[in-house]
Amino acid sequence: GAITLFTQLGRPCLDASIQLARWLEAEGSDEEALQVLRDAKVANPDSVEAVDVKRDTALLCLKMGQQDLALQLLHDVHYLERRLHGSQSAQVARTLKALGTVHLVRKEFTEAEQWLLQALRIFELDCDSAAIIQDIHSKLKSMESML
Repeated sequence: GAITLFTQLGRPCLDASIQLARWLEAEGSDEEALQVLRDAKVANPDSVEAVDVKRDTALLCLKMGQQDLALQLLHDVHYLERRLHGSQSAQVARTLKALGTVHLVRKEFTEAEQWLLQALRIFELDCDSAAIIQDIHSKLKSMESML
């Protein structure tokens, strides 16, 4: 019936929603992109798909200046990614970096440093992360000049 069809079409429809939101954002239609992500149907709220939607929503909220909502969503993503991928995964490290960036934007330097250093420790174990490591180091240096 309809539930079986939704289950079969669920992931492709969700993928299409995520892609549409990214295209809208690229075109500068941030409000529309955010609405598409909010309307995206996720069958299991603890799934990889739910994490993808929450992460994209959080990053869009940050871009739009909605730092409190971005922070809340990133904390949810961090919790789910630790459960799904393990606490030392690259996915978790990217979220830790994003959390640090939100705190940096909010000028909460102690918190920013804590999140960024956690991300740095994980990325340093991954030989493919040189550019990300360099970006984290530059964020940490920029905080030093702001103090």
